[in-house]
Amino acid sequence: MEKVLINPTQNTQMDKSIKKIYVVGFPKSGNTWLVRLLADSLCVLIGGKDENEEIEEFNREIKKRNSSPEFQIIKSHALPEDFFSDKKQSIYGIVYTQRDFRDVIVSAFFHTYRSIDKNKVKLRSIMDLILSNPLETLKYIAYRALFWKKLIFLTRKGWGGNMGWHEHIDKWRAAEGEYPRIHTSFTRYESLKEDVINSLKKILDDLNLEVKSGMLDEAVRRQSFKNKKAYFQQKYQETGEQKYQNMYSFMRKGETGDWINYFSPAMTFYLLKISHE
Repeated sequence: MEKVLINPTQNTQMDKSIKKIYVVGFPKSGNTWLVRLLADSLCVLIGGKDENEEIEEFNREIKKRNSSPEFQIIKSHALPEDFFSDKKQSIYGIVYTQRDFRDVIVSAFFHTYRSIDKNKVKLRSIMDLILSNPLETLKYIAYRALFWKKLIFLTRKGWGGNMGWHEHIDKWRAAEGEYPRIHTSFTRYESLKEDVINSLKKILDDLNLEVKSGMLDEAVRRQSFKNKKAYFQQKYQETGEQKYQNMYSFMRKGETGDWINYFSPAMTFYLLKISHE
């Protein structure tokens, strides 16, 4: 099948039949970043119910580059049975992103408890605790208890209490190929971090799309974690508006393997055990 070449235009007539590409994944799996990467690479709009001022600003910039976008990129955390019931007629493609569950838990914890200093939750040795004052030790124990609580809840109940991590991935894998006309791609957050350009090329190939040379490189540069955090920090310093500080906080680290600073071997063993019960 011949690939669709995405060619940004400055037509005055907007195309009313915009095709939708959904980026789906368990929460805190890098979905927001992938939405931005794809939308910027394809020079198309970001859609969805969680649209905010920052997304509106992104879409305004896109419209300057492409007045007649063919696609819209939308983020979703839904399970397949909910997803296809009312959206399948409008879907062009689905990109599922998966992330190491241990990093998901760490990211989810600091998303929920943003005011907690990460150093109060990181693993500490017995000797460190002995040398600490009693108040600091009590704080550490309390924060670690909160971390355990989040770990157990996410593993047993999933995000929101209704969709576990394994269940989410397994159901989407099972749904692959159920709707042949819908282009589907599966990717991993770790792969995107390791080699974002080739990972994006693989996704676009699965979606039967291609872009002109250089568009991917420019999109990756604009949407890099470092550049976006610096942008939000600068906007907050210039305007003092809390929304930019919130966006800066939302983009905590974006690292892979950060879980090793928070998970003991016993926690990892327990996680693997209860996640398969």
